[in-house]
Amino acid sequence: MTIYTKKGDHGKTNLAGGEQISKDHPLLKACGDLDELNTVLGLLISALPVSLQETMMDLQTLQLCLISIGTRLASVHPQADGICEIAKMPWNTKDIEARIDQMQSELPDCHEFILPGGHESACRAHLARTICRRAERHIVGLTDIKDIRNPYLNVLPFINRLSDYLFVLARYCNFKTNTEELKARSKNPQGK
Repeated sequence: MTIYTKKGDHGKTNLAGGEQISKDHPLLKACGDLDELNTVLGLLISALPVSLQETMMDLQTLQLCLISIGTRLASVHPQADGICEIAKMPWNTKDIEARIDQMQSELPDCHEFILPGGHESACRAHLARTICRRAERHIVGLTDIKDIRNPYLNVLPFINRLSDYLFVLARYCNFKTNTEELKARSKNPQGK
């Protein structure tokens, strides 16, 4: 079987079930964000230090969740009751919250803005967080489109919590690698 079909050569693609839409459609922008986020999670996994190897399994589980969400968003025939199949994913929002709480229990309190940076794994977690926020914005935008039949609102708590997880994970990566966490201060770096 060949990878190329030539069906998308004119700027259109098929959703699951056969409906054809423009590759610039807001739905594909949201699905593209999820795909990009999934890829960056793969990059993050590749940068995890030995002290964070247990996190690799969590991130791989989240990658499976993102595939499930993207597949569901691209479905032409959502369930009649409009409920997303979030419950069938390996994790749900409460699982993410439990991981956040576990990491935060080890982290020092922080009441300042954090500058993205530090250890490479923390930088990649921050990048994933920003892509996750973009995906969230695009999914929110889908809720107002009347020509799409979808249960988008049901995935929003999961995506919102995932960005929180990625923020805490970035802090956790710096903490576990003994890398200084840079805080945003009102003064410039030269202290002027």
